[in-house]
Amino acid sequence: MADPAFHAALERRYDGPLPAHAAVADDWDRPWREQIAGRKRLAWMEVRRLARRAAAAGRTTGPDRERASLGHALKTWALYRNWLRALDRRR
Repeated sequence: MADPAFHAALERRYDGPLPAHAAVADDWDRPWREQIAGRKRLAWMEVRRLARRAAAAGRTTGPDRERASLGHALKTWALYRNWLRALDRRR
């Protein structure tokens, strides 16, 4: 591997030997706060997508799988929101 920083990012992501298909996020070289903010934005986009799909179907509740997906998306978004708040408090 030519780039030591990229190799270090891979080692942080994987515990143990690196698999042949090892990968990191596209923003691996960005500051941690920017990475979290980007993931929070993507999580909110997923919440909106799932909510719009439910609204287009004319319901706010649906099959358990759809509600579970929306619930998971909301929990993921809240996790990133809380991480950002914690980072801001440390400043």
